[in-house]
Amino acid sequence: LAIEINENYYHSEIGGEKDKDYHLRKTNMCLNKNIQLIHIFEDEILFKKDIVFSMILSKINLTEKIYARKCKILEVSSLEKKQFLTNNHIQSDTKDSIRLGLYYENQLIGLMTFINLRKSLGNNNNVNSMFELVRFCPKIGFSIYGGFSKLLSHFISQYKPIKIVTFSDNRYSSSKPEETVYCKNGFNFINKIKPRYWYFKKGDYLRRYHRFQFNKKQLLKQINSPGLTEWDIAQLLGMDRIWDCGNMKFVLDF
Repeated sequence: LAIEINENYYHSEIGGEKDKDYHLRKTNMCLNKNIQLIHIFEDEILFKKDIVFSMILSKINLTEKIYARKCKILEVSSLEKKQFLTNNHIQSDTKDSIRLGLYYENQLIGLMTFINLRKSLGNNNNVNSMFELVRFCPKIGFSIYGGFSKLLSHFISQYKPIKIVTFSDNRYSSSKPEETVYCKNGFNFINKIKPRYWYFKKGDYLRRYHRFQFNKKQLLKQINSPGLTEWDIAQLLGMDRIWDCGNMKFVLDF
């Protein structure tokens, strides 16, 4: 296991002169030596330190262990889900429609959320029985043995999906598909997805913005130059960006 804290400015495209494949190349170089490299962005270690440390402790088996058979599954409210993900998941809250929680002694210690599959992921006919697994998250400081399997089995029995799509993040998860929790629970590895980026405003490198907030349609409202690319306009507006290591896509068909 290797861990790198990437200072946002020095690992950005303009400030740090790091191209879009820089972090992925490092990941693959380590992978070739059978080393898993975890990339942590500077803002994560500063503002989400407890979550980062819990992720690392889990990798080296130093978290508190609880068996899923000792837990019960309950539906989780939107408010409780939001608070749980904010406090326990490195990527915080997200949109969902189904929220399943693992409770141990009346305490929420694990969460799995789903949403109806988007058209962009292949649900062209808006089929209600096709889903995306959006989040799986244990409480910081805990590892739940069998937790993923128990929550997934419950979801399948209750909602009768015909397809479940999900993604892993190569910054944290193993880059070997067969070592992921998804393949170990019946998902098929589909493909690796190229690195993606976040934006910064120059001078404020500790706040990353999702690229969707600065797509070309939005940027054209500030600079009406349709002939320029999104990145061209972003630079004119004083933006910089940082790249991740890509994702892996998995699918479970029924």
